[in-house]
Amino acid sequence: MKVFSQWGRSAYSPSPPPILRLLADARVEGQKLEGFGVQQVIWGVPSQKYMDRLIAELRKVTKVSFDADGTVRYFDCDGISSGIRLFHKKGYSRRARPGEQLWQ
Repeated sequence: MKVFSQWGRSAYSPSPPPILRLLADARVEGQKLEGFGVQQVIWGVPSQKYMDRLIAELRKVTKVSFDADGTVRYFDCDGISSGIRLFHKKGYSRRARPGEQLWQ
């Protein structure tokens, strides 16, 4: 994350890290979107209850598939590959001081 360090910021390391590919290799099979831009979006859902509700609604309008890691994948109405997975936010015990990061 060279851009962050150039501006005196520490690099943010999301977990899991984003998957970056060459544009020629980045297309998701079946997706209608072409060219530059986000090729897939995975949304975090706070609980299994909400995930189950979303899956039920998605099944009414599109094909839904399930990955071994628990990610639910689908194509939205514009043909863009999307997904949802459980994401539990981590709380912090204190506020960050200026220039300090609290995540690992």
